[in-house]
Amino acid sequence: LIQLREYNEILERRRSVFDTYNAQFGPDERLICPLNSDDERSSSCHFYALRLNGYSEPQRDRMIELMADQGINTNVHYLPLPMLTAYKNRGYDINDYPDSYSTYKAEITLPIFNAITDEQVQAVIDAVFHCLDQLDKKP
Repeated sequence: LIQLREYNEILERRRSVFDTYNAQFGPDERLICPLNSDDERSSSCHFYALRLNGYSEPQRDRMIELMADQGINTNVHYLPLPMLTAYKNRGYDINDYPDSYSTYKAEITLPIFNAITDEQVQAVIDAVFHCLDQLDKKP
């Protein structure tokens, strides 16, 4: 209930972080930023699903590991339903949903919450670029 009373302030902070991420990541062709609004709706910015442009699922998984090595927890927010056992058992095949799989294999969810500090936001941004550079190095 306390957070509901402070919702506008919380939303303002999350939007600020969201916009900062978009401003920093948007110019980089290796990244696809999420939208936070359009003409009809606006996000609560409760999570930030950054996509890696042109990277494979194993590379995405390696990115998550590299971010963890930097002390930043990331994850995959959504698993497509056809990849869940209950749906697979009913005959759903992820190959029939190429857009869902394409989004899933490229997505990492970055930290975003109302109490995140500007320094923590910058640390996340720096880590994303550092880890991408590590992914891009040829073995």
